Amino acid sequence: MDRVAYLFPGQGSQFVGMGQEFYDEFGSARNIFLLANEILGYDLKKLCFDGPKERLDDTKYTQVTILTTSIACYRAIEEAGSFPLPAAVAGHSLGEYSALVAAGSIDFASALKVVQRRAELMEGVASSMGGGMAAILGLQKEEVEEICKDVVEGLEIANLNCPGQVVITGREDGLLKGMEMARTRGAKRVVRLQVSGPFHSTYLKEAGSKLKEILDQTEVNPPSVFVVGNVSADYIQEPDRIRESLSRQIFSKVRWEEGMRRLIRDGFKEFIEVGPGRVLSGLLRRIDKEVNIKNIERPEDFFQ
Repeated sequence: MDRVAYLFPGQGSQFVGMGQEFYDEFGSARNIFLLANEILGYDLKKLCFDGPKERLDDTKYTQVTILTTSIACYRAIEEAGSFPLPAAVAGHSLGEYSALVAAGSIDFASALKVVQRRAELMEGVASSMGGGMAAILGLQKEEVEEICKDVVEGLEIANLNCPGQVVITGREDGLLKGMEMARTRGAKRVVRLQVSGPFHSTYLKEAGSKLKEILDQTEVNPPSVFVVGNVSADYIQEPDRIRESLSRQIFSKVRWEEGMRRLIRDGFKEFIEVGPGRVLSGLLRRIDKEVNIKNIERPEDFFQ
């Protein structure tokens, strides 16, 4: 059997009802939700299961709910024993924390506390300067780089997701100019993302420094499997390098396509997306149509 890599989603994959079936059917998943409730001091599982959507979409809550749901799903996979466990893991942005928990590098409780602080720091930047992110579809990286150079107000590439899909990030005026410029230069679609700030940009450097202080106080172990980092698009196996990757990640571009190509080049042909949504499955199919990708966001997916 080919080696399997597990992929974990980031912000934007949340939906009301996520994780409820795992909570109902698997004790290991139930324990993750109950632990999250205890650590955070509010009913996170109710927010995941019942909403409201507006609160679930708030960065302050989105990040901790996606991490919790993803790890609950992963623990259910372990409990069910229906699939081979991963030889490598990767997570998109926030999902890098889920990947590291699955790899045994950071325990769930510690990851949840760091992610809670991460969300607070990112939300703080968003509330003070606004701005946002937008996906540019149909232009290549070099074309989007030229747009960023031509926008004086400070526009950057946030995510290199797959061929023909690049995400830009910046302050409101620069973002709007970049979106319009992309349309006039032939983009097939320009989609404003539902985030409240210029995430994965240098505007978050100070937030990254504050996050590093927390990470330096967090126990990080060498992972038990290969972990592909967002910043380097390469394996991050040493604890200090993991801390550095996580702190730099919020103000650096996510090199997702390069990271997936690294895994494919190293012989990974089977992938499982673990947690809410199917975003990463779609990206991987655009990166390489020859690999196999399965999504598990509900227990019924075990049997498909």
